[in-house]
Amino acid sequence: MPRRCTVCDHPDRLAIDRSLVERRSTFREIAAARDLSESAVHRHASEHVPAQLTRADDARVAVTANLLLRLLTRLYACADAILARAETAGDDKLALGAIRESGRLLAIGLRAVEVDEIERRLSALEEES
Repeated sequence: MPRRCTVCDHPDRLAIDRSLVERRSTFREIAAARDLSESAVHRHASEHVPAQLTRADDARVAVTANLLLRLLTRLYACADAILARAETAGDDKLALGAIRESGRLLAIGLRAVEVDEIERRLSALEEES
């Protein structure tokens, strides 16, 4: 049975991870300050910290994507409301501007969906290999 990571089990794990991520100290300094082996700190940094950073980065990306989607939706609703007012007022110039803006916003949304699909396919290919 494989041995558990001594750094993961260490009571100062959060501080160790923070030091590793912020690169404030060398592996040797971190190990010496917490009675760990330098190789254990190195293994932990290469095997466990990247997974944590990836999860944190994924969460940050999801929050950002959600915010951008809400803003894009709001802008589209505004353009749609302007189009409705322009049609009611018979203002063809304003209506065309609102249509043009709605089309631009839809194109941005479509590009975001395409990029997401490409990233999903790349991730699937990477997992296969």
